[in-house]
Amino acid sequence: MDTFPNALLGYRVWKAKDGWLHPLFAQVECWQPGANSSNCRHFDHSPPQSACSCGFHTYHHLHRAGIEAAEVWSVAWAQLDPDFADYDFLVLGAVAAKGRVEVHEHGFRAAEAQVLGLYCPEEVQLTAVSAEQLQSLSSRYRVPVFYSPAALEEYSQRLAKPVNAELLPHSADASLKLSTVLAALILLSAPLAALAGLSLAVFAGSWLWLLLTILASVSLLMTVILCRRTERKRTKDGSLEQVGV
Repeated sequence: MDTFPNALLGYRVWKAKDGWLHPLFAQVECWQPGANSSNCRHFDHSPPQSACSCGFHTYHHLHRAGIEAAEVWSVAWAQLDPDFADYDFLVLGAVAAKGRVEVHEHGFRAAEAQVLGLYCPEEVQLTAVSAEQLQSLSSRYRVPVFYSPAALEEYSQRLAKPVNAELLPHSADASLKLSTVLAALILLSAPLAALAGLSLAVFAGSWLWLLLTILASVSLLMTVILCRRTERKRTKDGSLEQVGV
């Protein structure tokens, strides 16, 4: 059994057709047996780049790839998507990634990738034709087919290593919740602060207190809004876009 030193383990979904694995969304060439090298279709640079969507897209965990497969399949059938009309079925699998890597919260993009194994859930009732095509994929890419997620993960982790948890971007959920609480507190306290400023203005005979109070409340509110927008952008940038190969 071949191993892939220093390679990262990931999981993804392909469209299967005539014994070949095709990317879900990008109109590029199918995956080849052995190592695959990514090329950017938009710019003249080496994939992946942080400001681009190029590179081979993979998830850290198999269940994430399974969720994407279920969503894509249901949408494709519901809308009769022409991009999926000519393909036989979707197949999940594990890959070993090498070279330059851009790590995101739920997955990563890599310059090079190779198929390690294929996965078909036991619940899926394959037709005789689909079962034959799945075995054709297995033969062409020289990888085993697994019907248990645990079996695929155990096998793949002997060949490549998952991304170190310390390298994963921290989730923005906590920051978003904190900024939400701060925004709510400021919104609640702003009228009270304005009322206090108005009282000081009446009793002190100066409207300067009211003006300063209003300006301070607006400044704090704008700060929270900017923080929330920044966190939302980081969350969006840290997720996988459905345009990769």
